[in-house]
Order: sequence, then structure tokens, then C-alpha cells
Amino acid sequence: MADFPISGVMNCTQAFWDEIYYGNAINLCSEQFELDYWAEHGCEPPEEAWECVEFDEPDYLIGDWKKDEDGLYVPDEDSTDEGALGFSAILQWLGGAPLITVVWSKHVRYVRSMCSPCCPGQADLDSGEGSILAYAVDDEWLWNDE
Repeated sequence: MADFPISGVMNCTQAFWDEIYYGNAINLCSEQFELDYWAEHGCEPPEEAWECVEFDEPDYLIGDWKKDEDGLYVPDEDSTDEGALGFSAILQWLGGAPLITVVWSKHVRYVRSMCSPCCPGQADLDSGEGSILAYAVDDEWLWNDE
């Protein structure tokens, strides 16, 4: 058992969808499209180009992220932004199912099990209380049965 938290994986909840559609989530597919368009045409994509683009299962960065000196996104563990969420997570798709991977957080949780072979080395945040220390999210991001 590790003395430090490992990344945690959970099902995508409504709170994450709200952050994606109404918050500050970063659509990595859109960013890549812009970079590719710029490289090919030397300018930003015009509005007409966006009308032809469709991302079936886009990946998103949710929470506190910043770009490093190489232009790559890394968790922003020291964010002092007013809208800081206290975690850095990725929405990715596994067989058509949206999954959240929490790669850093101010919140940790002890969970019961590791993920399936599809997400090796990561803790299953939906598995219940146990002895595996994992990065997690505050309760407001979990399922709400109300």
C-alpha cells in the first residue's frame, strides 16, 4: 500500500457535465483542431470550419490546469484563481462510457479496490471505503440520489 495517493477513476456525474458545458473545462479535441488548422493554413479556423467539425467523444480537462514551459497541460496545484476547484481531472471515454480520472486533488479518499485492467494502476473511486489511498473529489462532485 502506497503512502501517497494514486489517481482515482470514477463514473462521470452531472456536476462534471455541468462544468464541461457551463464552466471552464478545456476541450482537448478543439484545441488540437485549432493547432492543426493553424499549422496547415497559418491562421485561426474561421467559423465555417467549425461548422464541419464533430467530435464524437472529446476528452476534457476539468478543474485546475496550467500550461508548463513546453505548452503542455499540468495540474495547477497552487491555483489561487477565484474559480479554482481544488482538483485536476480528465474526462476520457472507455468503450463509449465517460470516465473521470482525478490526477491531482486537495481531497483524498481511501477506497476498496483498484480499477479493472482497462485503467491499470488507478483506484476505483466508486468501489466504496477501503485501504487504497487515492486522489478524489469533494462530495459535491459525487452522485446525488435526490
